[in-house]
Amino acid sequence: MASTPIFGSHGNAKIGTALIHEINKWSLDVSRGTKETTAFTDDGDPLLWQTFVKGLAGGSGKLEGNLAEGDTTGQDALWDAFLADDPITLNLVTDKDATPSAKEFTVSALLTKFSPAGSVSDLNTVSYEFTVTGAVTKS
Repeated sequence: MASTPIFGSHGNAKIGTALIHEINKWSLDVSRGTKETTAFTDDGDPLLWQTFVKGLAGGSGKLEGNLAEGDTTGQDALWDAFLADDPITLNLVTDKDATPSAKEFTVSALLTKFSPAGSVSDLNTVSYEFTVTGAVTKS
């Protein structure tokens, strides 16, 4: 069965169920560490291959978009969580109109960086970086 690419124009980012207004790009990086288990060998083999076991999984990500002050349940809530060092639940949606259904990644996140930017000839922008605390779920 062929897969269907998903166009991002109907994606979004939410804190719980509240839309974060003016965000137009999100990214989520999920990785798993490894631990080397290679031991000395006495079999005379000149080529010793490394061996590993899986380690801990984790993640991080970024939200980007236009700065929207006054978005009390979205961008202002991100700022408040950053100041309070409180984890928030982020729901990152690939396409709310996808068929058969939208794909959504849910994470508990600690905000680690807030980066507003202004320009005389463009919209004011913002980015928020986060570290995932706990499991990433996909629905």
